[in-house]
Amino acid sequence: MLNRIKHVVLSVLALLIVAVMPAQAEFVCKGAEKSLCVNNESCRWVNSYTRSDGVQIKGHCRALPVKQPSSGKK
Repeated sequence: MLNRIKHVVLSVLALLIVAVMPAQAEFVCKGAEKSLCVNNESCRWVNSYTRSDGVQIKGHCRALPVKQPSSGKK
């Protein structure tokens, strides 16, 4: 019985960690300097650019999208 409770608790903790990971990546990447951003696997650097409406966008760090596990359904 105790092993089953441990298994359930560990499963719940694993699910919580997976649920929190995207938020952590976003927090780490947001506002990071280029040197920190390019060395972090969960971030990518976006170079500065000009939008079609003429607005200048400064270079910035973005969190990479988190891949959701496949359910196996097609």
